[in-house]
Amino acid sequence: MDSNRRPSPFRALIAGAARLALVACACLPAVVKPACLASGDAGLELPSVTNLRGVYAGVQVPARLALDDAGNLYATEPSSGAVVVRSPEGRLLERVEGLGRPVGIAVRGGGEGDPRTVYLGDAGDGSVTAYDASWVPQGQLGDGPGEFGMPADLAIDPATGRVYVADTARDLVAAYLPGSEPQRVVGLFNAPSGVFFDAGSGELLVSAGALEYLGEIFDFSSFEYVPNYTGGFYVFVFDRELNYVT
Repeated sequence: MDSNRRPSPFRALIAGAARLALVACACLPAVVKPACLASGDAGLELPSVTNLRGVYAGVQVPARLALDDAGNLYATEPSSGAVVVRSPEGRLLERVEGLGRPVGIAVRGGGEGDPRTVYLGDAGDGSVTAYDASWVPQGQLGDGPGEFGMPADLAIDPATGRVYVADTARDLVAAYLPGSEPQRVVGLFNAPSGVFFDAGSGELLVSAGALEYLGEIFDFSSFEYVPNYTGGFYVFVFDRELNYVT
């Protein structure tokens, strides 16, 4: 990345919101990472963000957000079957319709000289489709329609191209490597609602309800278990090799 490039306000806003969402919670068990931010706790540093004027015109119940490498903001609208793309300054760049019931979204590339690929989860037919920069379908994950119950959120590891899908209806998170069969990474969760890949740390963060157990990590033929917590949503962390961290 060009160190002289002006930071995207959208990127700062979403990064700040993501981190605040992970720490603005009731006190969690010690195994949960990141820890709860208690009043006066100096152990966690809140990120700097830029407050932006809201965009209201033409917005129809956005469900999920994503950024490309140029800082453009993508918003899915399940009710209208559209994806809206705005520049870092909030200018409307694209409104693409006829995409089923788009919910989860993740974008790889999109910077200068790096054509984007948009991965889009369709709640209507339970599929995740890859689109090129012209919104031409390039294929679907797994067996296509019916592969997922509810592809609620997506994340991408930019180093490997692995795509993570939070399937809220089937209580699992699945990972797909380019050109390979799907890998079940973790499950069974209780309605996993979000996944986020931190490229800096190489960690996958999963938000989900209280777990009865953490299922098999198939790549390593091993099981991990956590206590049966009651109530609330938690953040569970895996490294990029799919090992359970905390």
